[in-house]
Amino acid sequence: MGGLQPKLPAARKYENLAQEVKSTRCWSNSVQRHLPYSVTCNQRKVVLRHRWVDGRQYDSILEQIQSLTTIPLTITSPQPDGYPKPINTVLGEYIYLCFQPNVFLKSINGFRANGQDFKFSNSDMSRNSYFAFYPNIAKRQSSSSMNFTDGLIDVMGWIKYSRKVRDSVLLPKDYFYVTEIHFGGNGGLTTSTLWSDVTGTSLGLIQAL
Repeated sequence: MGGLQPKLPAARKYENLAQEVKSTRCWSNSVQRHLPYSVTCNQRKVVLRHRWVDGRQYDSILEQIQSLTTIPLTITSPQPDGYPKPINTVLGEYIYLCFQPNVFLKSINGFRANGQDFKFSNSDMSRNSYFAFYPNIAKRQSSSSMNFTDGLIDVMGWIKYSRKVRDSVLLPKDYFYVTEIHFGGNGGLTTSTLWSDVTGTSLGLIQAL
């Protein structure tokens, strides 16, 4: 992951990010107490914070791709009935963030991060379109060794153009969960235990206006 260092953000892409992060209602260390999420949480976008091994933290805004903004995000624990189950369930309980609930052959799949769409045409009937977040309290080994990050989309694209977090508002280490990302249909599949530079992510729910 040496080539995934955050790039310097363009100011116009981040004019609203700081305010959205300020409105974050809870981070992943407390999210499960609020699930299923209430109507007071923004169902259109979330904050994803990642932590580098040297302690730096960066924020990204995740939302639906531009052509599918009418579909709300699914944020729950575990996944709803009929939704694809994550791979690393050996790690225990998890938070499930789903983008496209109805994926089929050649349908558009993917996510939007920091103002950019990461989308592709699903190559088969695989319905995976999610991020899963595991607190992994028992410190178990993940069951997936697949690190397929160069599929039809850049599943690590949310790191690019992310915004550095000030030292005064850094989250403690235990807020960062093992993260599984799975799309498609040849979109990509990876788990944060396979990443060399980033230790995990923390999901933030944004307060609805």
